[in-house]
Amino acid sequence: MAGGDEIFVEANESLADRMNSAIDEFAATNAEAAALLRVLIDELAEARLNAAGLDPDLITMLSSSSDQLVSLEDYAPMLAQASLALQHLPDVLPGLMDAATKLHNSSELVDVLCAVVGDLPDGDTVAALRNAAASLRGLPDTVSHLQEVVNELRWAQSNM
Repeated sequence: MAGGDEIFVEANESLADRMNSAIDEFAATNAEAAALLRVLIDELAEARLNAAGLDPDLITMLSSSSDQLVSLEDYAPMLAQASLALQHLPDVLPGLMDAATKLHNSSELVDVLCAVVGDLPDGDTVAALRNAAASLRGLPDTVSHLQEVVNELRWAQSNM
């Protein structure tokens, strides 16, 4: 039990012990009246507990809560400062939402770029493509030369 509960229970037990002792002495002179007095005291004690609404679970919960709030004084200035820092949050919130949306869209773009990078050729293929491109640079000259050869062959065929 918590310390506050123990004090409450001890005070009630002490009072009950003193009353029972007094009633025991009274019972020596009038047993019937003492028995009636015991019933009356028990009913009054029960009515007092019910009237006060002191539920033992509630008392325990309140005691535990007060123990946890002991350090609130230490944290109150920090909480006040945090609340002041957050008072501009409604002004900043639309920008944060926009940034979050852009970041989400950026993550999709990164996924696409990663897929494209994965499809890029390796170093040997890149070298072969460069060689092929270099060879193709001379293609217009080769085509012109082939055109001249074709024309000469046609002339030769027609003159034969």
